[in-house]
Amino acid sequence: MRARSRVAQDAAPSHEPVRVGRAPAWCRDLMCDVSRVAAAAVFVLCGIAVAGCSALTAVSAAESTHGRIVSVADGDTVTVRLDSEATRRVRILSIDSPEKYATRYGTPDECGSLAASAFMEGFDGRRVVLVSDPSQDSVDTYGRLLRYVQLPGGEDLGAAEVARGLAMPYLFDTPARRYAHYRSLAEAARAAGRGTWGPPCDGDFHSSVPGVQNGL
Repeated sequence: MRARSRVAQDAAPSHEPVRVGRAPAWCRDLMCDVSRVAAAAVFVLCGIAVAGCSALTAVSAAESTHGRIVSVADGDTVTVRLDSEATRRVRILSIDSPEKYATRYGTPDECGSLAASAFMEGFDGRRVVLVSDPSQDSVDTYGRLLRYVQLPGGEDLGAAEVARGLAMPYLFDTPARRYAHYRSLAEAARAAGRGTWGPPCDGDFHSSVPGVQNGL
């Protein structure tokens, strides 16, 4: 067999591994710095994402339930048949109306109680939305749901009652989320002498025990 020419031998590919030298120290340090910056950026972004999710959870913590008012006890207590077919008594959150029936305060039919009850009776048979308040208990000691009561269009019946001077903002331990708004409505009603703020009640919402007030 004829020997391969020197040119052919020189052109033949080499099968020996190519040795790659280590990167200079300054390059290795730079790559480490870039890795650290990237890791920190990922950590910050993850933190922002988690915080954002937490905020969304807190905002959406209030729960809404739909139903229809089937009876009215007084200005701050109604019975609602929920869309689930369950029937529950509901104590309207963060308001207090004069007592229609005998309670721990004393005699029934306190001054302004009939007007407050008549206002709420105007919504008997209407569809409503019950809204919880995460800052408050869900149920009171009598087993009543503690909820804001709204019309489907968003009108807050508790706020409307307070604005007319038929109920007061009610404070129990921790102020409810809508308490400050109700208080401002009550102050305006008092200044205008509306409802129970005017004669003959003159602002005594629990006339069976003169001077007992809630909220102002």
